[in-house]
Amino acid sequence: MAVLKRGGKDAITHYRVLARFRQQSLLAVHLETGRTHQIRVHLSHIRYPIVGDQTYCTRRMHFPELPKAIQIALKAFTHQALHAYKLSLTHPVTKVTHEWKAPMPMDMQNLIQLLQDDAAAHHDYDA
Repeated sequence: MAVLKRGGKDAITHYRVLARFRQQSLLAVHLETGRTHQIRVHLSHIRYPIVGDQTYCTRRMHFPELPKAIQIALKAFTHQALHAYKLSLTHPVTKVTHEWKAPMPMDMQNLIQLLQDDAAAHHDYDA
C-alpha cells in the first residue's frame, strides 16, 4: 500500500497530537475511510512511523540520545503500537449506533509512561 497522487482510492485520515515526547508522539487518529493499512500508510508517509511497524517504518527505530531503558522498550515492542480504544458502527437496517470501548494494553501504557517520564526529566514535554 502507498499514498498515490493519482489513480488511488480516496483515503482520509485525521489525527491530532495528544502528547509530544523527545523523539515520539502520542496521536489520536480518526478514519473517515477504512482502507487496508490506512493509518500505517498515512503516518509513514508524513514521517510519523508507528512504533513496532516493521512493514511501513522506513527508518530504523534507533534513538541513541534516549535512555537505555527506552531504547530497549522500543526495540522489544514487537507489534504495532496501535490501539482502537473505541469502535462504533451503525446497524444498516435499524440505524442504531453501537459502540465498544477497550482499555489501552498494558505494554503500550508502560511505554508511554517511560516516554513521559523521560520527556518530563528533560523539560521537553507538552502533554
